[in-house]
Amino acid sequence: MDWNIDFALSSIVFLASIFVFFMAHKRLRIIENKSYTILFFALFGYFIFELISTALDSEPRPEATLYYLTWIANIAYFFFLGLQSYFFYLFFVSHMHLTKSKWRVVFYCLSTLPLIAAYIILFLSPSLHTVFWINEEGIYKGGQLYKTFVILCGVYPSLALLTVLFLWKRAPKMIDLKLVISSLLLVIGYVFRFAMPGTVILPTFTVLSVIVAYIGIGNPRYYMNEKTGLFSQNGMVLMLDEAIREKKNAPVLLLVITQYQKSRDLYRDKEMDRWLIKIAKFLNSQPLKVAVSYNHEGRFMILTKSEEDAREMELLIFDKLLNTEDKDVASGLNQNLGIIECLDSSSYESGDEYLRSIERAVSLAEAGKVIPVDDEVREKQKRESYVQKCLAKAIREQNVIVLFQPLKDLKNGTFHSGEALTRIYGKDGEIIPPSEFIYLAEQNGSIRDLSDIVYEKVLDFLAANPEETTQIKSISVNLSPIQCLDPNLPKDLIARAKAKGVALSRINFEITESAFINLDYLRKQMEHLIEAGGSFSLDDFGTGYSDLARVTSLPFESIKFDISLVRSYCSGQNTFLPYLSKAVKNNKRMIVAEGIEDADIEKKVSDLGIDFGQGFHYSKVLPPDEFVEFIKNQAN
Repeated sequence: MDWNIDFALSSIVFLASIFVFFMAHKRLRIIENKSYTILFFALFGYFIFELISTALDSEPRPEATLYYLTWIANIAYFFFLGLQSYFFYLFFVSHMHLTKSKWRVVFYCLSTLPLIAAYIILFLSPSLHTVFWINEEGIYKGGQLYKTFVILCGVYPSLALLTVLFLWKRAPKMIDLKLVISSLLLVIGYVFRFAMPGTVILPTFTVLSVIVAYIGIGNPRYYMNEKTGLFSQNGMVLMLDEAIREKKNAPVLLLVITQYQKSRDLYRDKEMDRWLIKIAKFLNSQPLKVAVSYNHEGRFMILTKSEEDAREMELLIFDKLLNTEDKDVASGLNQNLGIIECLDSSSYESGDEYLRSIERAVSLAEAGKVIPVDDEVREKQKRESYVQKCLAKAIREQNVIVLFQPLKDLKNGTFHSGEALTRIYGKDGEIIPPSEFIYLAEQNGSIRDLSDIVYEKVLDFLAANPEETTQIKSISVNLSPIQCLDPNLPKDLIARAKAKGVALSRINFEITESAFINLDYLRKQMEHLIEAGGSFSLDDFGTGYSDLARVTSLPFESIKFDISLVRSYCSGQNTFLPYLSKAVKNNKRMIVAEGIEDADIEKKVSDLGIDFGQGFHYSKVLPPDEFVEFIKNQAN
């Protein structure tokens, strides 16, 4: 027998170092970390009793006391060998996130059968010499069922490997491969243990498996936010996931610094970071057992154990942070704190969905108030989730509806252009308007793909309807702010129009003020397309900052007054539209007025010298064929 006491000692020191580091850091309250902690205790027992049994087995121990100690040490060693193998298995399976159900109970009960069988064989050793025995001279001997015991213990790393491979998609991203490697190392170790029982080689692979598991999976710092010392958003998702999976309610508070970006501009980064750390320390120091994460942009998520704890936490925040007179705490920023409250997690299917739902409610946050995520908010979010799925399907299948609304030339009463407007299909043929999906596309980054599909469909429409036969001079197409930042945008748009045989002069590109991130860069993009024959309009003027000096510094051919601006003027709520119209005309830009819904509104905007009108007074939004027919009829 090749005994290796030195390796056992170094293994214990190594495991102790990892264990101390693991326990010294704040850990997520999830079953993965609990199973990892228990695994360490089983490993300590395994290595300690390996050390003791190896020392006792190395020489004959015929003395009665040492004889019985040798028996006890060896039984304990094999006991912990089986136990650490089983806990390794539980550690791997915990990452598969099995949903709480009767089948999970059956699964775990069945998984204990090899361990029970192994222990029955082990505890028969003193009488039947199954796994090992100590003869009267105190010499250690292997038993007849030793290899059977090793096989039964080796079942668990094999089962772990098969479970990880079979349930691969259930494991969180970036850890699935590490789980495979860690479990594979254990399998290899048991194969060597079975093939070479006289060599102590299994501990080598056990330690290697622990290293892979710790470095790739178990390091608590992976789920920490370095700036605040709180959990990261990803860490919070794991805790929410487990609560939902275990069918436990997970009341959550989202502490929000309202107008965060403006506050950062005002107070500068250093002061803001100091305040974020102060909030983090306060939340960490509270006596309630809560888990706190720093998500981003001044948002702290607080996971509580009950509604009562959540209410008490709210009181502490208002008393100690919001309404404080402590000069060290009060900086003006505390007056911007608001709370989004969600006390029921039962309607959510995953932690990620739960967190995204609360994050979407941030727009409702008000300084000094608690805003509950109630049934009305949930219904709205449920609708958003549905629309988002419909949007993804429409983009994936390129099944986007493009409709057209004509523009009237208010100077001569003709119709020769229009705007392309987008719709998508929902279930059962429902048509979803852009007001429901455009901002979602901007949030999730799919606006570029959506805009590309619309542009392609408009090009196809113009190619099929030349100006000579249809009198359709141009169509307005929206460009997203993301597209405007793409350095390849002009070249791409020009090439695609050329490939369809469409003159770029038939395209009018509409952009909003949200694209004004870099004026010089945007100007170059616009000039490139204008040189190729295109033109530009500013869309939704009057809904944003509407800085006319900034607007007129860019080569817009026309400015489109938003429907809200037109309505407020026509209803007598604003009197500045004539001055605004005059200023735009003085800068030699044409004006398009949205929201022309009747003859009275048309007359009022015409009297202001506005060039084009668009609205239901002329036509509703039309499918391509009807739009072509409308333009032809108006021309005749």
